[in-house]
Amino acid sequence: MRKTAVVLASILAVLAAFGLGTQSAAAAANPSIITVTSTAGVTCTVSATSVRANVGDVLTLHAADRSIVANVDGSFVTVPGGGSTGVSFQTLGVHTIEVCPQPLTVTVNIVSEPVDAPAVHDDIQQVGVPVSGDCVDVDPAVGHYVGAPIGGWSKSWAWWINDGKGGPVCTRELAERSDGTIVLVG
Repeated sequence: MRKTAVVLASILAVLAAFGLGTQSAAAAANPSIITVTSTAGVTCTVSATSVRANVGDVLTLHAADRSIVANVDGSFVTVPGGGSTGVSFQTLGVHTIEVCPQPLTVTVNIVSEPVDAPAVHDDIQQVGVPVSGDCVDVDPAVGHYVGAPIGGWSKSWAWWINDGKGGPVCTRELAERSDGTIVLVG
């Protein structure tokens, strides 16, 4: 009986040392990106107010138009306008991110069970052209895969838009490298 307990403890120690058995390799923050949009630096909106993730998962904060300062559990992070930065949490439990003058609060729940990430299932992504008519304005949360770069959209034409009549779309091509990194092609 004691020998079995020692063997079991040894196996668990090896699994823990390599991070195995504690979370899925496909785990990721869900959603993986929070877009903050501000109007004249006074009124803000966020793309989501609740995130579920595992310890160490990266959550991307994206400032759509103006620079923002985010209070992440008491530490301040500056995100330049049109830019992004990643934040992660190293302990289980509920964490907060506050943005803008109001402030708006995003609740980040770090859990021990795996949080599945969407998989890259198409190399070519296409979305309708934003109201502005410029593909630069495609919301980063639209069709965004965990680990994929933000942006890279250009105008193209597709048959599927406008009830199958065709028209302009924003398109980009992604590729997944052998190390799991997702990159823009072209």
